Amino acid sequence: MVYGRIILSHVKQLVIGIPLTTTSLSLRHVEVFRAVMASASVTEAAAVLHTSQPTVSRELKQIERVLGFTLFERRGRRLHATDQAIALYSEVKRSYSGLDQIARAAAAIRDFALSHIRIASLPVFSQTILPPACERFHAEHHAVRLTLHTLDQPSLLRETMAQRYDVALMEVGGRVEGLPLEEIAIGNQVCILPRQHPLARKEVLEPTDFHGVGFIYFSEDDVHRALLDQAFADAGAVRSLTIEASTSAVVCQLVERGMGVSIINPLSAMKCDQEKVTLRSFSVPIPYTIGLISAVRRGSQPLNLKLREALIEESTIIRTAVSRRLAAETEKLRS
Repeated sequence: MVYGRIILSHVKQLVIGIPLTTTSLSLRHVEVFRAVMASASVTEAAAVLHTSQPTVSRELKQIERVLGFTLFERRGRRLHATDQAIALYSEVKRSYSGLDQIARAAAAIRDFALSHIRIASLPVFSQTILPPACERFHAEHHAVRLTLHTLDQPSLLRETMAQRYDVALMEVGGRVEGLPLEEIAIGNQVCILPRQHPLARKEVLEPTDFHGVGFIYFSEDDVHRALLDQAFADAGAVRSLTIEASTSAVVCQLVERGMGVSIINPLSAMKCDQEKVTLRSFSVPIPYTIGLISAVRRGSQPLNLKLREALIEESTIIRTAVSRRLAAETEKLRS
């Protein structure tokens, strides 16, 4: 209703130049004029306005009386707009296009189309589970803008604490005060070996199998290295720690080149070249989970939950894929 008054004001002031206080031009007059101009027919305009043809004809005469000039000339059975009517219609269309834009904006707000989710993630998740999860999310919310930033764990914790991101994916072990961390299970860590490596002859590898074997390992500040080190220490197994790497993607590439073996998260293990690398289960279960933090920001929660659902669905797919891959490798070994 407010916008209708704005349209009416535009028509009166910008085109006609008639002071608002000296005219009785109404929004109904504008609607009738617009309908007749669009259809070039009183009969069709009446149908659009859900009224009768005599009513539209009567209202047209009222409009012309108020404006002080002729809007239409009848030639045969058709109406022809005068130059004044064409000039007036141009302004009416501009005013209504603004109304249409507001309606589209309202629909966009309703459908989250103007929303923006800022995501911070460790490299391991940016390179594995996050892209397919974003694809799944985007299929239902294609108008939502996503921003993905890859950070190391300390930076991710600091930036999330400062509320610079709506969603953060980190390795479990990090905590952000005041923001709950949800754990999404991915599965146990797995052994990755060059296909021709002697250990590839076994179905399940134990810590003692790695005694004296060239091992590619993560830096001491890695969340999961301490768990691995403890498993080997408990078994009295001493690995030959030959190469240290900071990311699982680099570890995969080194194993692909036959430079050693390793035990890594299942997400990255599935990204290794299947022709060069084989997977084996590790006898000591070392769970790998994603730490998901969703910032509490007004209006962002519904979308954050949708993204969370996409991540959980992808984690289920990955767990199934790893199980099938391990089963296929075992079957190949037995054949």
